[in-house]
Amino acid sequence: CRSFCLQGYSYTELMLLLVRCMLLAAVLAIFATSVCSLHRSYTFACQKPLNLERDAAGYGAHVAAAADKSNFVKTTDAEKVVISRITEAGRRNNWQEAERLFSKYAGVANPVFNAAMTAALRCRRFQEGVEIYRRLCHSGIQKTKPTYTVAIKLYAKLRCPEKVQQIWDEASDAGMVDKVLIG
Repeated sequence: CRSFCLQGYSYTELMLLLVRCMLLAAVLAIFATSVCSLHRSYTFACQKPLNLERDAAGYGAHVAAAADKSNFVKTTDAEKVVISRITEAGRRNNWQEAERLFSKYAGVANPVFNAAMTAALRCRRFQEGVEIYRRLCHSGIQKTKPTYTVAIKLYAKLRCPEKVQQIWDEASDAGMVDKVLIG
């Protein structure tokens, strides 16, 4: 190897080349580390959220809140229309439309708030979803399993474990903890 690798180079030149390669490797390692720490999903930025992929493929597991009688809240026909439109806007990932529809709503029907919170979650507008939950809480509206489920998911996405635990405890005290809430 000595005659092939070292041919025409002095020991000093080879050491200088080795030091340069090591410096370049260190700079690249620092750059890669800083990019990954700034945005962990950098390499996957072009991917759609998994829930959208599941829904598009028909694999979205959805449990209708109406199937559980403890979630039943009487709504008017107009509220059913608002719920449907907010839900559809959320499925299309159109937060502006969902927010516009919810902002026009002046009532206190829990399912409308749940639909808006779910749309915020689907559209990755977690802080806005939390604001809707807070509005629901301050309005004195009765919470249901879907309310607790979405609120826990929103706070979890915002990395607020204390708030998640607080909502979990409240749901547990209200007898709302089951497979649906856990899922």
